[in-house]
Amino acid sequence: SDPKDPSLNYSTARWQKRANVWSVSSCNRSAIDARDLSERYKGKVGDTTCSAYVPACLDQHCNPSAGVNLYVIDSLAEKRMGLGKSWKMEEPIPKGGTLLQEGIATLLQVEVGDPIILGVKLPEYLHSASPQMASSNAFFLL
Repeated sequence: SDPKDPSLNYSTARWQKRANVWSVSSCNRSAIDARDLSERYKGKVGDTTCSAYVPACLDQHCNPSAGVNLYVIDSLAEKRMGLGKSWKMEEPIPKGGTLLQEGIATLLQVEVGDPIILGVKLPEYLHSASPQMASSNAFFLL
């Protein structure tokens, strides 16, 4: 057998981080089009509330966010390895897919297929690249 064969690899990355999640459909589209990546960060032209801190902008123009634990996993690799055997999911999570706990989905008033925005504060991850970034309010939206 080939030692470089990925099916023989028994490790996979798992990333866990606190995050905020907003329902795109809850956003006031006359104030911000949350489907527009530029407006998610800057708001509409002339809106100064969005340029200071992204979560405040989204909280102002959308329903308040829910704080969640975000887990980024490779469900195919985890299934192959037998990791997470207590999960009752028959199929792997689709690439780019998101699972929300029922309580969070209810709070956000979202259903399967509804778009959401995930926001992750990045400074602690950027510290090694730039100490100045570690003290910033850098926020990344997914």
